[in-house]
Amino acid sequence: IQNHLNLFATTQYLKKNQINAPVAGYITEVNIALGKKVQKGDILYVIETKERRSIQEKGEVLDAALNSFGLIPIKATGNGIISTFDKQQIGDYILEGSLMCTLAEDNSLAFKVDVPFENLNTIKENSTFTIELPNHSFLEARITTYLTSINSLNQTQPILAKALKGVSLPENLLVRALFPLHQKDSTQILPITALQTDELMQEFWVMELVNDSLAIKTLVQTGIKNDSLVEIIHPIFNSSDFIIYEGAYGLEDSSFVFIQK
Repeated sequence: IQNHLNLFATTQYLKKNQINAPVAGYITEVNIALGKKVQKGDILYVIETKERRSIQEKGEVLDAALNSFGLIPIKATGNGIISTFDKQQIGDYILEGSLMCTLAEDNSLAFKVDVPFENLNTIKENSTFTIELPNHSFLEARITTYLTSINSLNQTQPILAKALKGVSLPENLLVRALFPLHQKDSTQILPITALQTDELMQEFWVMELVNDSLAIKTLVQTGIKNDSLVEIIHPIFNSSDFIIYEGAYGLEDSSFVFIQK
């Protein structure tokens, strides 16, 4: 069993390449769309220069060796996702240096975690932790950078982490960051729903069956807790003991129960 410090994180692409027009001309091909994944070297656009357009408008025929004259392919500079799509209409005239699209590179994906200042001593640089995605899948990440600013409102310091394995996710996705605090590999545990407590949370107990019809209140000493499990330090139960873990809330000591098989 282990418990975690649960924080929220958002996805960010740290490296975004702006794809600009190298020359002035007319867009003749658009091979991308917003959010499309591309590979390094893929042709994103083709631009026809004013010179080539002028030659064609005059009705002149280019030599076979010059078929590609004036056609400028715009290629992806790396693997990634098209995050902005500024020029999308075939036939548009663009000026040299015009922004055409933005490519967010896959290998620059990071998770930004806002850590409360009082918890910074429990999170070490280069340590690993678990990311839980909204679809309840998990991946491992490693802390890479502590940013040097503190949020003045909630007194948190942002840190950056990267996934240990390549993953493609949209930007600004809200995920859970689970930092391990304590862990025991061999101990006695029960479902957290079996544990009962008083109003001041000073006394803990479980409802244990002493036979097939009588449930008694058994005081317990607890250890590590998480969302689903609790460590029971004392007493030590046998594997044949029956503990009520559903419906025990409000059950009085020495209650009669009926086991339904």
